Amino acid sequence: MLDGKAVGEAILDILRTRYTSGNIIAVDGKAICSTGKSGNPHSALQILSAYLTESGVVLAQETIHEKSNEIPAFQQMLTYLDVQGKTVTADAMHCQRRTSEAIVARKGNYVFGLKENVVAHHFRPVDVGIHYRVGTCPICLDCFTREES
Repeated sequence: MLDGKAVGEAILDILRTRYTSGNIIAVDGKAICSTGKSGNPHSALQILSAYLTESGVVLAQETIHEKSNEIPAFQQMLTYLDVQGKTVTADAMHCQRRTSEAIVARKGNYVFGLKENVVAHHFRPVDVGIHYRVGTCPICLDCFTREES
């Protein structure tokens, strides 16, 4: 019997060596349709993928365990994903100090979304409505750059 994970890794290795041009790695989680148990919408198989936006090549995938979420899966992925010189994009869920530190430690950059409640909690109300962009250092409120909308 074939080891599905080993076959998948072999295919990914071939793709990585031939089609890895690009500097933006997008990370996103998805629930796989028709894999959930009837009456339990949160039981569907979920995966987290990291892919190069220019070529569409998937660089890594992690299964998100049923009693977990994307955050630990992404942090595990960062132990082997080569982000050096690349910009990693992810949604607001991944705006975590440990995640940003892992990317910076591997000499990458990142852009994470921020939800309004995070912005409102850490900034004066007059600042709400300004877009915040995270830079190349671990998350700290002093390092958000402000861009007027």
